[in-house]
Amino acid sequence: VDAPADFVPQEELQLLRNLPPACAKCGSSGIGRHRMLQCICCGESSHPFCFGGIPEGREVDESSWRCADCNACVECESAADEELLLVCDCGAAYHTFCLKPTLKAVPEGVWKCPKCVRCERCGTTKPGRGGWRLDYRFCDECAKLHEQQGYCSVCHHDCREEEGAMVCCDVCEFWVHIECDGITQRGYDWITAKGDKFEYKCPKCDGRPPLRFGASLEVKLPKIKVIRLGMAG
Repeated sequence: VDAPADFVPQEELQLLRNLPPACAKCGSSGIGRHRMLQCICCGESSHPFCFGGIPEGREVDESSWRCADCNACVECESAADEELLLVCDCGAAYHTFCLKPTLKAVPEGVWKCPKCVRCERCGTTKPGRGGWRLDYRFCDECAKLHEQQGYCSVCHHDCREEEGAMVCCDVCEFWVHIECDGITQRGYDWITAKGDKFEYKCPKCDGRPPLRFGASLEVKLPKIKVIRLGMAG
C-alpha cells in the first residue's frame, strides 16, 4: 500500500519533536543565551527582547511572563484601557490609575514598575513628594541634589565641608572627593599648583573605575576646577 502524500516517517517526526520551539516573532529557535520564554496566556514562545519588549539579559519571572499581545495589569488583571497600560522593561504592566500613587498621565520616556524602580543615589524605593524624576533614576530629594550637582559623583554623599577637598570634572561638572578617586594630598596639592594646566575627567566620564594617581599625575585629562569646600578656587 502506498503511503499518503503527507506521510512523515517516524524518525523525522521524532527529530521534529526534539527541535527547540521557534520564536513567534522572528522564527528562530531559543538556544543558549538566546533562550525563549513562554507566555502564560497564549502559550506562544518568543525571545523576550523580540516579542515582549524586554532588553536581552534582563531577569524575568518566567512563571508570570506574558507576551506583549497578552499583557494585563498586575493589579486589576485587565488588558482594557490599553492606552493607559504601562509596560516595564521587566515585562510587568500597570494601568496609570492602578499605581499607588496613581499617575495623572502616561509619562514620557522611561518608566519603571514598583518592583524595579530604585533611586540610583540613596537606594530608596519611595519617590518622595515630587515623584520619581529624571527618567525614574532618582527620588525627588536626590533629583534636586543632582540638578544642583551637590554631591560626589563617586560615593554619592553630599558635598560637605567636613568631608575635605574635592575636584570638579570638566565634562559633567560634578564634584569628586579626592579620596574617592584615590588622589593623595600630595597629588591634590600638585593639581592645585598646576591650575588650568591640569585637566581631569571623573571616573564615570572617563569610563574607568576610580584610580589612584600617585605616580601618574602627568596624565592629560579635561580641564579641572579645584576647591577646598567653603573656598572657591
